[in-house]
Amino acid sequence: MVVHLILAVVFAALTVYVYKLHASLRVAIKRKSQGEEISHAPSFLVYLYPVFIVYFVIMSIGNLLQLAGYG
Repeated sequence: MVVHLILAVVFAALTVYVYKLHASLRVAIKRKSQGEEISHAPSFLVYLYPVFIVYFVIMSIGNLLQLAGYG
């Protein structure tokens, strides 16, 4: 249970990070379309985001099945 709470906090923080990164990438794309040179590589945390989504979906389904009496 504590692990789930820690992972939920990490997931929330990662969500905010990806949202802010997405906003900064939108600005970078706009600047690049105006001819500016942009050198901004995405962080490796962006690639962890889908892993957390899949993990939470699987855990949620498992919890629902357990509540329904299948586990």
